[in-house]
Amino acid sequence: MNTEQQPGSWTRGAALVPLPVYKVKGDLSLANFRLAPIVNGKVWCLHYETLEPFECAFTEASGCTLESERGLYTTVGQLISRDGEPGGPYAEYVVAAKISDDLTVPCIHPSVVPGVPPGCELGGAAVRETGLSAFNATGQPLRHHCRLSVCTSSHPHPDGAQLVGSASGPSFCYAGVGAALNDINGREADERSIYLPGAAFVHVVWNSGFEVPGAKRPAVRGWPKVVDPNSPIVWRAFASGVKIGSEPRAAGGCP
Repeated sequence: MNTEQQPGSWTRGAALVPLPVYKVKGDLSLANFRLAPIVNGKVWCLHYETLEPFECAFTEASGCTLESERGLYTTVGQLISRDGEPGGPYAEYVVAAKISDDLTVPCIHPSVVPGVPPGCELGGAAVRETGLSAFNATGQPLRHHCRLSVCTSSHPHPDGAQLVGSASGPSFCYAGVGAALNDINGREADERSIYLPGAAFVHVVWNSGFEVPGAKRPAVRGWPKVVDPNSPIVWRAFASGVKIGSEPRAAGGCP
């Protein structure tokens, strides 16, 4: 089956502008290649459920850092607390990319990220989804494949995913194509965990001038973080540290 989609009338996310990076500290293996500037020990974040912006503290202990001629950066998508603590019960903020006036965000080339196949180039701008909406900007259902079941209050499923449990509620479980999406790159993958090619399969969410990887998922609660089965499937920020239907990053293909 040909999974390539031609560009449509959907609203794009920010264009990517690569920055030369000459020093990296920390683990890039589960990093998004968009970058966020660290200014005076602070980095802008969005809450992973409400998308509320907050200027979080950030140190080398918070996550990976990258040095360039333009200053110090970190990678988008990392989950930290307001105080900059990575992981833990208070880590509810996703590091976000600041959108420039020309609608661009800085990034590193995907070839720098461990695990990315050779030959991958920067893709076009992603699809910009509306936060906390169940509607997809492309008008097409998700094609991301979920091996694990995803339980939610949504019924019927907004993307037509297969029901794999009781239809009596109050929560309903789905699996297979379109059940959910929670990937560090905001990109959909097939049943082999290979990223689908084309900008229409990459999703971001904007709020207050910031961009984060988009995830279509139920809410997350508690510690350790688990899916809240009594919450709807809508567009939110990527939530690291919890499996929602599939691994947090596909096993192959260009991100």
